[in-house]
Amino acid sequence: MKVLLSTYNGEAWLDELLQSVRDQTYTDWTMLVRDDASNDRTVEIVRAHAKADPRIQLVARQSPGGTPAPLGAAGSFFSLLGHVEADEPFAFCDQDDVWFPHKLEWSLDALDKLEHPVAAVATDAEVGGANLEPIGPSALQLHGFRDTDDLLGRLLVNNVVIGAAMVGTGELAALARRLHPTRSITDPAFHDWWCALVAAYAGELMILPAPTMAWRRHVATVTGKTPAGTARRADRRMQYFRWSVDSARTLASGTPAAVERHEQLVAALAAVDPTRPLPSQLTRAWRAGVRPWTTQHGIGLVGSLARNLRHRPG
Repeated sequence: MKVLLSTYNGEAWLDELLQSVRDQTYTDWTMLVRDDASNDRTVEIVRAHAKADPRIQLVARQSPGGTPAPLGAAGSFFSLLGHVEADEPFAFCDQDDVWFPHKLEWSLDALDKLEHPVAAVATDAEVGGANLEPIGPSALQLHGFRDTDDLLGRLLVNNVVIGAAMVGTGELAALARRLHPTRSITDPAFHDWWCALVAAYAGELMILPAPTMAWRRHVATVTGKTPAGTARRADRRMQYFRWSVDSARTLASGTPAAVERHEQLVAALAAVDPTRPLPSQLTRAWRAGVRPWTTQHGIGLVGSLARNLRHRPG
């Protein structure tokens, strides 16, 4: 299998992460590391581990000419997905986490039980601070996950999948890249959310409540902290909502759903005007089953949508 790691200035925690991958009980893996223009010791650390363990390989950044421009985390991971063969599974990996020894073994055992060729398994994670001190509930609990009822309908507007806790099939990697709407989906482009949506819509997505890693949360993470202030939080919710609508439109036009009801769910969200969503459009999407994981998420989204309507011209 391929373990995909994108790095950027990760010297503080990279040693610990790489060692935890090397200590996996499942050993038949190759790690591809793509560095996104780090200016610290990140590449040096990767090369040291690669020298000690040939399963770790540093992938050269590619560019049509000149110095390759950084792609950002999502772009870098999408680039790495291109190295996955159709008949091999893949796992995303983040530079600042620590994997538990059975992470790959447990996740691949679960993936083998899924019948659809386009499939993924996402597990839970323990949440820790910069030094991995416990700082709250598990990752799934933090995101409001309760059960897998209406998984796609809820995943469309609230992501609960951590990329580093996901494994997927090679067919998923190929489809996610083929459908990836680089020029049409609004920023931010979430590689983990997108792959989870593709699996849930076009194949199978299994979410396991068992933690398989320690998820380090700190000020330098890509997802960062919740913005301060009501207006900024509302703006970010609207940014995410527009991404969700654009994603639904891409899925609806790009590939058939594995389950007929999923086409209805996605079509209902795709029909919403992301710049000026009308109450009637939102009601139809809600009735189809598109809704946040928790009441709190729902209240926050409705408030952001209402604010957006008040502040839009016309």
